[in-house]
Amino acid sequence: MILRETAHGMYHVVGTALVYGLHDATSVLGPLPRPWTVRVHLDSVGDTTLQRFFNETTEELTEDDPRLEPLRGWERLETDRTGDDPEIFQKFKNLSTGEIINFDPRMSPDELKSRGVALRAFQLS
Repeated sequence: MILRETAHGMYHVVGTALVYGLHDATSVLGPLPRPWTVRVHLDSVGDTTLQRFFNETTEELTEDDPRLEPLRGWERLETDRTGDDPEIFQKFKNLSTGEIINFDPRMSPDELKSRGVALRAFQLS
C-alpha cells in the first residue's frame, strides 16, 4: 500500500503498489536463502492460489517458509478459500485453546518484535 501522512499524524491510503524486491515478506524476514525460491500455483481444484517454497537443490516443495522456525503449539489447517479471504492465505489452529486464525502465528506483532523487527502502530484516515 502507498500511504501518505496527514497533517494530524494519521495516514491516508493512496492506493496499492508493487515494489520489486519487497515481495514474499522480504521487508520483514529478509531475502530467501539460496537455494530456496517461491512458487505460486493453483490448488488441485484450480481456483485457489497456493504459495510454496521450493529448494532448487533438493527439489523439496514445502508450505513452510525456510526463514521461520518450525510451528510450535499451532497446526496448519486445510480450508477452502472464501470470497472474504485474500488470494494467498492459510489458517492455523492453536493446539491448546482451539483458536483459529487466518495468518501465520509466527508473523504476529509479538513474534515479530521478539525477533527484533521494529514495529510502529499508526492510524489510517
